[in-house]
Amino acid sequence: MSDNTRRLADFATGNRRKLMQVTEGIRADGNPTLVRGLVEAVQDFSRPFDLAATQMNRVIVITRHGADACDDDIAFVENEIRDRIRAAGLRLEFRVIGYQVPKAQRDRLRRIATGTGAPEPTLADTLPELQAAVDWYANDEPVLSGAQKVVDALNPAAEQVDSAVRAIDGGRFEAAEKHLHAARGADTRVSVVLEDLAGRTKKPTERDIHARAARLRDRQRSVIATADELLNAKRSGTTGSPDPSTAYRNAADAYNTEVDALNRTLAKFRAESPVAS
Repeated sequence: MSDNTRRLADFATGNRRKLMQVTEGIRADGNPTLVRGLVEAVQDFSRPFDLAATQMNRVIVITRHGADACDDDIAFVENEIRDRIRAAGLRLEFRVIGYQVPKAQRDRLRRIATGTGAPEPTLADTLPELQAAVDWYANDEPVLSGAQKVVDALNPAAEQVDSAVRAIDGGRFEAAEKHLHAARGADTRVSVVLEDLAGRTKKPTERDIHARAARLRDRQRSVIATADELLNAKRSGTTGSPDPSTAYRNAADAYNTEVDALNRTLAKFRAESPVAS
């Protein structure tokens, strides 16, 4: 049935109290309709609303069962959700948490999660485990993902700068300019991600990750600036003090040191995740 679910709270920011009120008022009744709830959640996101996500629309599903009284066919949830996401042009991802789910229903819950494109469900047996899983999916994982996007955007840009310097050494100044132009394009994308991260830094670890990601962007800017100086010096045939080649190498070394430190921090943070990997 398409009318057996309803949204209890609209999309909004700063509505923690409202969410707590509506969830406290929920009472178990009738038969479970997990699959239909997932399908209708996709429908909610396909309607126009003002709060467009910076990175990704995310649905966190918390359930105490893996059964469904209405939709018994797992292929339904796979096809329905994927068709709706495709038709609406959505960037949507699911995370599934099973709270005290009976063992006999856990395999089906895994199949439902697979149907939504979600990773392996996280199974929580206690309230602290549930709270830790929700906190990870709602706060920690987006920080981890955002910082990884910074690395993934800046590393190719660093390679472009390195190609520019090789072109400069070979006297191919126009090619060097093209490489540097391509490298600068990452800055805007990274700045958008950093702005989103700044609003998620509630914990010391998250603040440290944001600070490291911001420093990495600054290191990249320095690398590009010193490469520009090297290009201008080589093109004009002038030498400066300090030597522009040395300045570039120092900036590149500083960038590499910073990216290694950030990668280690992210790896440690990922390893401490309380959810299924």
